[in-house]
Amino acid sequence: MKTIIGKVGTGKTKALIEESAKTWAYIVCPSLGRANDIQKFAKELGLDIPLPITHGEFIDRKYSAKGIRGFLIDDAEMLLQRISMVNVMGISIGDYGDVQILEDLEK
Repeated sequence: MKTIIGKVGTGKTKALIEESAKTWAYIVCPSLGRANDIQKFAKELGLDIPLPITHGEFIDRKYSAKGIRGFLIDDAEMLLQRISMVNVMGISIGDYGDVQILEDLEK
């Protein structure tokens, strides 16, 4: 599993778009508006990706698994919080050797 870490504005979503274009994995994001923004950004980058789905569609399994090669979760912390009725105070993530840490562009 690829893990991308970085502050807001460091290119995490761009990295997911690039990975989606390479692997044809579906991006899962917080809202329909965000899905549209991601699709638009991919076009601006000249990349072809499958239409992103929302966290809600992912949770409710409102997708056809047939033909889906995998998922790339954007804003995973928001997805976890949406699943829980109580504040999620921390998470641990296993290091499977494919961690990409993005530098803060504001430095």
